[in-house]
Amino acid sequence: MHFGDQEVQLPEPAVVPHFGGAEFTAEEQAAIQLALEKNLSAEDVQFRPGPAGKTVAYCAQARVVEIANMLFGSGGWSSSILNCSQDFLEQREDGLFRCGCSAIVRITLKDGSYREDIGCGTADGQQTLALAIHNAKKFAVSDAIKRALRLFGQQLGNSLGDADHVSSLKTNNPAYQAAEYRTKQAQMKKNIKNEEPNQ
Repeated sequence: MHFGDQEVQLPEPAVVPHFGGAEFTAEEQAAIQLALEKNLSAEDVQFRPGPAGKTVAYCAQARVVEIANMLFGSGGWSSSILNCSQDFLEQREDGLFRCGCSAIVRITLKDGSYREDIGCGTADGQQTLALAIHNAKKFAVSDAIKRALRLFGQQLGNSLGDADHVSSLKTNNPAYQAAEYRTKQAQMKKNIKNEEPNQ
């Protein structure tokens, strides 16, 4: 390139590496594999009332992402939304809104390996239509991220599918005991409501 009477040599444009084209070192692979084979600890697991009067074990999305960052490095993995669709949208008799969405998310590691899964999210009792749709999409994507990450191994949530491991986490666990109490209270209220005569 010429600038006046002088020839100016411009630097070559920087080459931005394509994500998914970098390899983990042998040491990194061994450490990651070893960590992924470990079950989630009691400190990583929370409990909440679930359907049919059962108490459900889960790992919060923020904690799953934190574990993924520790295993792969914050720049060693990425997530992409492949699809997000609205399954239903309705207004309740009280005027509030309810929406359900589903999302498909892909988790890609820096070496190009990836996992995909679908997640669902429901937002109920929302003040506005827009808020119901917005929150349902967020919940669906969050659920899909967790479900896709668990496919990499036990430490990222797959161990919660092991009934024996989940049972061991419940022993002398104040978080489980508190959730179990809430589950029983909710079931009692439901039973009383069902027994009330129709007006």
